[in-house]
Amino acid sequence: MIRAVRDDRFKYLRNFNPEKPYYLPLPYREQMPAMQELLRMRDAGELSPAQAQWFRTSKEREELFDVNNDPYELNNIAADPAYTDKLAELRKEMDSWMSFIDDKGLMPEVELIESMWPNGVQPATLAPIAKKSGNDGFITLHSETEGASIGYQLLSEGDEVGTTWQIYLNPVLVKTDQRLLAIAHRIGFIPSTTITIEN
Repeated sequence: MIRAVRDDRFKYLRNFNPEKPYYLPLPYREQMPAMQELLRMRDAGELSPAQAQWFRTSKEREELFDVNNDPYELNNIAADPAYTDKLAELRKEMDSWMSFIDDKGLMPEVELIESMWPNGVQPATLAPIAKKSGNDGFITLHSETEGASIGYQLLSEGDEVGTTWQIYLNPVLVKTDQRLLAIAHRIGFIPSTTITIEN
């Protein structure tokens, strides 16, 4: 768990688990040739000091970077007395921001899941609601589930439902020989049923 705030010049990070490394094995990432090469170079001792920073076994509790002069965030100046005031300012800003957004990061996971799934029941996303916007063939979509995203497929006669969905951002033009499939989903919720709209 890491949180960060910044102004136009400085970036402040607070590491809530400083005992954990930056690099954590992820099977998806480790399939990538660039990651495989980084790991090979690490194991062979071929990384530069800057590259090797990612593989440190722990983190400082606080980090402060002058991103104008250190855009790659390699030189942590949090312990430098010259930046004591800036560190205090950004610490205070972070505390204020975490309070303002009601940051749940420090909540034990069991309590967080209970707050999202009361009595252990996973909520379901409500199905999209479709509405024609006049006689021009455009359909607008929305879901009553706060925070839900809507995906859609526009199919012509004879088309089969595909595996790829477009993200709904604007009204969709549905021609007379087409049908619109739409589904809503909020992370942590069960996806909605799929609805079909024909013009």
